[in-house]
Amino acid sequence: MKNSVSNTIKQPLNKGGLFLSLHEALQEERTQPEAHITGRFLPALSGSNLSFNDGFIFSQMEAIGFSHMRHQYIDTPIGQLRLDIGVFEG
Repeated sequence: MKNSVSNTIKQPLNKGGLFLSLHEALQEERTQPEAHITGRFLPALSGSNLSFNDGFIFSQMEAIGFSHMRHQYIDTPIGQLRLDIGVFEG
């Protein structure tokens, strides 16, 4: 899965391109935040588990050559989400 995520992130970007990812950032062995776990429960049971662990996207960005990286947590009406931002140096 790591290689497919890395390829999906970098494939459409030119050098200097900006990448943003807003996602659930699952924590505590994928049991939190509760709002996201309950919302993703049925899709996960059917094999569509597309949620990412907290820090996974950020670590993939770092591994494939992003710079000026930062992240923050944002409270939204559907629960807390993580925003990862970086510039692709390719």
